[in-house]
Amino acid sequence: MLPEGVDRLVNAMNNSSSLLLKIISDILDFSKIESEQLKIEPREFSCLEVITHIAGNYLPLVVKKRLGLYCFI
Repeated sequence: MLPEGVDRLVNAMNNSSSLLLKIISDILDFSKIESEQLKIEPREFSCLEVITHIAGNYLPLVVKKRLGLYCFI
């Protein structure tokens, strides 16, 4: 079991690495779109879910710096 502070940092690192992987995947997808190897199809998503995920990634830094994090949709 990791200490509380280390656990939060590991969680933030995990979330950040997942986001980085998503960005790299998106870049590769853009390349495929430009070369017409990938077709774009619209789909529904939850704006609240996306914002909650993004805010959750910044939460450890906000807590560490004793800041407030507000999001208005």
